[in-house]
Amino acid sequence: MAYISLFHALKDLAISRGLQFSPQLILSDFESGLISAIQAKFPEAHHQDCYFHFTEAIWKKVQHLGACLERALVQRTYICSSCKSIRKPWPWGRTLCCNQQQSILATEVNVTNSEEENLL
Repeated sequence: MAYISLFHALKDLAISRGLQFSPQLILSDFESGLISAIQAKFPEAHHQDCYFHFTEAIWKKVQHLGACLERALVQRTYICSSCKSIRKPWPWGRTLCCNQQQSILATEVNVTNSEEENLL
């Protein structure tokens, strides 16, 4: 409602100064309320989303997904049945040990970025 009131006030101001306020192109961010108001008050105008705000939204989403992936990353620790040593797996799932028969230790922990680098 605030955007519609703002656009109405801008139209009134333009008319009071002898101007016509009917934009052909409106550039804005991705706020749904603003987009709805633009469509309601300026149906003849072409609306275009701002490239800066578009890339900013993508970057925020990438950061959010990265944080989600980091929390979901699970480290599995293996115990070699013959030498009883504990091994961390390589990123592709194999471990280096004297015996390839391992049993999975039933503990899973979240891995931070620094711990993930130690696995490499």
